[in-house]
Amino acid sequence: MSGHDTFYDANIVEVPGFDDAQALYPHFRGGRSGNGWRVLKLLEDNIARRDIEVRCAFMAERLIATGDREVLGVCFRDQNGRVIAVKARRGVILACGGFESNAEMKAQYWEKAPVLPVATTANTGDGIRMAQDIGAALWHMWHYHGAYGFRYPNAKIPLSLRVKRDHLHCWRRADRLHPARSGRVPISRRHSALRAKLATK
Repeated sequence: MSGHDTFYDANIVEVPGFDDAQALYPHFRGGRSGNGWRVLKLLEDNIARRDIEVRCAFMAERLIATGDREVLGVCFRDQNGRVIAVKARRGVILACGGFESNAEMKAQYWEKAPVLPVATTANTGDGIRMAQDIGAALWHMWHYHGAYGFRYPNAKIPLSLRVKRDHLHCWRRADRLHPARSGRVPISRRHSALRAKLATK
């Protein structure tokens, strides 16, 4: 593991005995150069070693807390609509993600607009609101980290196209998302045309 103090994160550069992302996670797009699959492999190994039960299709709705804000558990709603209360033995960890797909929260906290998600529309700030409901204080909500990109031309796709190190990555991703759009040209021709257009400005 290598850490980057400036950005307070960690990077898993190697998982001993495991170096084939496509074999175990064929749906991952990052390939060998990405590190997301190493993180997932590390998590799965630790979950299996500790015999932890993983429940999918559970939507957390609210924290269960005492009057003095001691968190006792979480109320979930399963895929059949049933409300299920789960008692915590040692604590509750809120892995909240962001709120870049919540227009109301973006308008409240962020000074710049527009800011569009690049990967998922599921980051709607639900965990943040759950913490607020029992009195949690918020800090640093104005700050976000991202990259410059382009709004996707099809309004039905609420994502942006981000420029990656591989300058053709964005175009390939766009073709996978919406291959039937009109006026589509081959990637190499489109990139050459874009480069020529930029060179004339």
